[in-house]
This record gives sequence, C-alpha cells and structure tokens, in this order.
Amino acid sequence: FIILAFLILAFFLFKKRRKKAMMAVLLTLIGSGLFIYLLKIIFNRERPFGCPSGKDCFSFPSGHATIAFYFYGMLFYLINRFTKLKKTTVFSLGLFFGLLICLISLSRIYFGLHYPTDIIGGFFLGGVFLLIVAILIDFLYQ
Repeated sequence: FIILAFLILAFFLFKKRRKKAMMAVLLTLIGSGLFIYLLKIIFNRERPFGCPSGKDCFSFPSGHATIAFYFYGMLFYLINRFTKLKKTTVFSLGLFFGLLICLISLSRIYFGLHYPTDIIGGFFLGGVFLLIVAILIDFLYQ
C-alpha cells in the first residue's frame, strides 16, 4: 500500500512542480527502509510468537510502525507546508493520521507480531526520518 501511496504522492508533487520535495521524500523513504532492515539484523530480536512467514523473523524495530509514523506524518507535513487549510481541517487531518498510525501499530501488537518496545522503536525511527525530510524540504524551499 505504501508503495502505491508514494507513487500517487510522487505524481502529485511532480504535477505541482515540487520535484525537490518528491526527491527528498523518495530518499528518506528508501533510507528508512534500509535502516529498518539494518536494525532488524543488528538487534536480531525474535517475534513474540515466532516467525510466521519464514522470511521476516525479526521484530525490532517494527517496520509497519516506522513507515506509518514516517509516511503519514510526512503526508501531514506536506499538506501543511504546501497548502492553505483552515485550522479545523488541519486539526481533523492530524487527528485522522494520528489515529491511523495508532491503529496500524496496535494491530501489530494484537496479532502477536511485535512487542510494545518494537512499536516505540519504530516510532522513534520514523520520527527521525520525518524530521530529516521536514528539515530537508524546508531547506530546499527557503
């Protein structure tokens, strides 16, 4: 889903002549994916109920939590950065994206795929990449 959502976002940014923002988002999305993979190998932490699929057996950090925090946070940031919306609309969007991030993350715990600390680590990593993309876009569009 995130790949499709990113492609739609990239098309939108390209059409709106925000190519620098599109490249910043692409680079930080790839970077976050690489860091998730690297940290899973470094920490080598087993999932709570073992390996369900045989291919991704490590749980820390949660890739779903990382990408959800990064992607929806970045989407919220881009909407605020490049559009003029009413404060109530911005609040509603923030609430919606925050709820979506929480539901995705809680589902990972509910299905026994992650420990709560995996989710917290994913939020931290997603937040780092969200901060990087926000600083990079602000720098590029000064």
